[in-house]
Amino acid sequence: EESISTIRTTVAFSQQKNISKIYESKLETAKKAGIKASTLNGLCMGFSNFFIYSTYALAFWYGSTLIISGETTVGAVVNVFLSVLAGTYALNSILPDLVTFNNAQGAGNKIFETINRISPINIESEEGVKLDEVEGRIQLRNISFVYPSRPEIRTLKNVSLDIEAGTTVALVGSSGSGKSNFTFSLFFLII
Repeated sequence: EESISTIRTTVAFSQQKNISKIYESKLETAKKAGIKASTLNGLCMGFSNFFIYSTYALAFWYGSTLIISGETTVGAVVNVFLSVLAGTYALNSILPDLVTFNNAQGAGNKIFETINRISPINIESEEGVKLDEVEGRIQLRNISFVYPSRPEIRTLKNVSLDIEAGTTVALVGSSGSGKSNFTFSLFFLII
């Protein structure tokens, strides 16, 4: 998506073939998932139609044997057949809802795994070194950065930064100049 929205940059760095290969690799994953989903949908639809037509066949067969033996009338068989037909359609309409519930349950399991995860850091523990005084000064010297996709272009060249406690700092630059990556790296240095 980024490559398409910034197609001029992609063309400027002659990255069309590389981007196409990356896109095709992502499509391969989606294709495999699509094949699995299509197979499952086909099996469900086949089972559903088999169930519907089997109930029709059973209703006609059993109804005709009852009519031939004189145990019931044609009207009663038609009433039962229409009831079976309505019940079959009702059961058939439940299947998409069951798939939705199944998807929701899978998503819920992932959320509950995250919620119930036990953190390796116990914030309530009294163990460890506690500093009496912490000075929140950040000092970086001669930071350089390159994007892996463009190793020949240095985005940041020997940037030094000294941030005093309680101050606010803004990084300003053009798109692709490394502001986000620098900020992200700075965040992990602080932690």
